[in-house]
Amino acid sequence: MMRVNIFRRKKHVPTDILTVKTAQLNATAKEAEDAVSLVTTALNRIKSVNTRMKSHMEEIDTYCGNLMAVREQLDKNYIHNEAVISNFSKLLCIEDDE
Repeated sequence: MMRVNIFRRKKHVPTDILTVKTAQLNATAKEAEDAVSLVTTALNRIKSVNTRMKSHMEEIDTYCGNLMAVREQLDKNYIHNEAVISNFSKLLCIEDDE
């Protein structure tokens, strides 16, 4: 039977501080790169949302412009019709009930 000395000192392996610090630098650089990537992705998503919103606003502006053009034409036609009614009423000697 082989005896194992549990109290024997383990051999100390010297650690190269430069190797440790280089590994830490690489790890933190990777963390920073991941964080920048995350922020960049979020900014790109927000830009995409704003692009879609701008498109929707332009559609609404176009729609409102078309509605305003129709409204202006209705106003013009209404005024014209009122003038026609007034003129024919005068010719026919009809009093306006309004």
